[in-house]
Amino acid sequence: MIKSENGSAKCVVLTANPNDHVFYVSADNVNIKSFTVTEATGYTAGIYLYNSNNCGTENVNASNNYYGIYLRFSSNIIAKNTASNNYDGICLTSSSNNII
Repeated sequence: MIKSENGSAKCVVLTANPNDHVFYVSADNVNIKSFTVTEATGYTAGIYLYNSNNCGTENVNASNNYYGIYLRFSSNIIAKNTASNNYDGICLTSSSNNII
């Protein structure tokens, strides 16, 4: 699990390069909790789950990205998140059996 101890309001993770995802996950059973992810504006995501299953995001504030949370070839749980000021808030491509 990747978890902020102080909550999403106090733990902001941004990308140095807007063409990179803030979090890029390509493994199974990864959980991301209580972060703000921002500044991934170049067709990239705050959280990008690629070919990953049984992962979860919770209490994540995904704002000011191209994609807030993007699932591709994945099956995961997306719960209690906020996606605002993104081109797409939550995007699923070739993904099934997700719980949002």
